[in-house]
Amino acid sequence: MTDRLVYRFEPVADEPARWKRTDLDLWCGRAAEGNWAILDGEGKAFGWPREGRGDEDRPPAGRWVSAKEGKSYEYELVWVSVDPKGRSPLGE
Repeated sequence: MTDRLVYRFEPVADEPARWKRTDLDLWCGRAAEGNWAILDGEGKAFGWPREGRGDEDRPPAGRWVSAKEGKSYEYELVWVSVDPKGRSPLGE
């Protein structure tokens, strides 16, 4: 089952290996222990790759899980290319 929501993250200038969600104060980056995570505005991790810690320079594609306010969510992180006019293959 899918809710068909798409959340966009943009790379943060001058902060390698850190992305900011475009609509909220949420981040994707390295948590204190060095693993990739989704972080709130205070740096608290609440989402992680389902498998592995992601040893690459960008968050690993694949299944991620998050837990907040007593609920758990699963989602798919995918990398998309954007053409020169800013269009992605997702049609947004």
